Amino acid sequence: MNTLTTKTILASSLALALTACGGEPQQPEPTPTATPTPVAEYDPASRDYTLAPEAQALRDEADMAAFREEYMGYRQENETAATADGDAADAATQADTDPRAGLSWADLDRNDDAHLTPGEYAIWAATVEQGNAELTDEQEKRIVDSFYYYDQNRDGELSQREFTSARRGDDLG
Repeated sequence: MNTLTTKTILASSLALALTACGGEPQQPEPTPTATPTPVAEYDPASRDYTLAPEAQALRDEADMAAFREEYMGYRQENETAATADGDAADAATQADTDPRAGLSWADLDRNDDAHLTPGEYAIWAATVEQGNAELTDEQEKRIVDSFYYYDQNRDGELSQREFTSARRGDDLG
């Protein structure tokens, strides 16, 4: 075959293929964007914890009066700040949907030492009724137990990594 014939056949085939395609290239249909469904964070007061012997020893030595005082002080600071900012209604609405939503590491680590104390942790861990910051005895027990459960290096504080495990509800047993 001669080169001119080959080129003519290729050009004709290309023209035929383009005509068959309908000419205008089709744009893909945009897929609707799905709004992610918020997932409720793990509630550490929702289960009992079996503590390792070292963790149980630390738990037994915990100063519960100091824990309550620290927790209530931080809770009072939160309420005062919400009232002063004029967003108490917003805070109440948020607390009704997910009391843990929006609490970042910086919100919890009050003294910026890169660790959470039991009282700092309890601000995240406690779910309390609006207007009543008091923890029940059962809530208090489970929150403190969960603190020592997730304190894997047994230093009496939670690192950001240990807190992330608590926030996800990791089973470390």
